[in-house]
Amino acid sequence: MTEPLEEKDEHGYDQWREKIEPFLISKLEEFHLLGLERLTADELWAFAKEIMQKNKVEMKCHRIVGQLMRLSVNDYMNKLRVEMFKDMDIFKDGEPLF
Repeated sequence: MTEPLEEKDEHGYDQWREKIEPFLISKLEEFHLLGLERLTADELWAFAKEIMQKNKVEMKCHRIVGQLMRLSVNDYMNKLRVEMFKDMDIFKDGEPLF
């Protein structure tokens, strides 16, 4: 299992979480329906914040909601896949595994 996503909030997105909670729950339910039943609201929010920080999303409610609602299961799975490869020792005895 991967480590939890970092809980950084350098840009202050956490101040919006309570206001946009219905959208977060809606997106979480969508992810659950698509097979990510174990994903929690906190994990989804941490992922959303990471994407918003990367994309430099403005601190406006409609921009934050828009970015949240654009997230896909594929986005999240790609993030997990990258983390898995970062954690994996792809060199064994000095030779790449693949």
